[in-house]
Amino acid sequence: MSAGLDGKTRRFKLDGQVLTKSADLYGHLRAVFFSPEDLEFISGSPNVRRRALDLGLCQKRPRMIGHLLDYRRVLKQRNATLKQNSRNKDIAALLQAWEPMLVKEGAKIISERAQYTLQLMGFAADYYSYLTGAEERLECEYRCSGTRHHWKAPDEIPDTATLEEALTKNLHAHLERDLAMKTTTCGPHRDD
Repeated sequence: MSAGLDGKTRRFKLDGQVLTKSADLYGHLRAVFFSPEDLEFISGSPNVRRRALDLGLCQKRPRMIGHLLDYRRVLKQRNATLKQNSRNKDIAALLQAWEPMLVKEGAKIISERAQYTLQLMGFAADYYSYLTGAEERLECEYRCSGTRHHWKAPDEIPDTATLEEALTKNLHAHLERDLAMKTTTCGPHRDD
């Protein structure tokens, strides 16, 4: 693997082949870098934790990059609709156009994050117990704002169809709030 700059453009090669985008490195370059700023993971905003979780998840499951990018693109469109048309009486119909894709991608993200968090917790809890001589327990949970649930075991995580239904209901329940705030107030982009 090689990386370099050609003017202002980054260039990556893997096994002699030029990669068209840096996202193609996910799953191939497995490195962990820890810095003092990483303490923000615990004390910082949920956005910091989501980003760290998504980075790790994309390393393990590179296909998640597409789901995250698609979700963010549709979310951006929905939020633009909320901002530009907040006084439009037909805004609910306009928002319906974005809902199927938002819900579909959101459910996949929720499911993968929940599974990944539980898997990480298994390793982290065992290691933490070893480090502390089993005197302390490490606990962590993935709080899903899109469905208002959190899960303690993999078999508790619903299938994506159930998650899609729950996310749809929650979007409808938050519509008035979304209109007032001019942004989407629930979904995987608000999880912690």
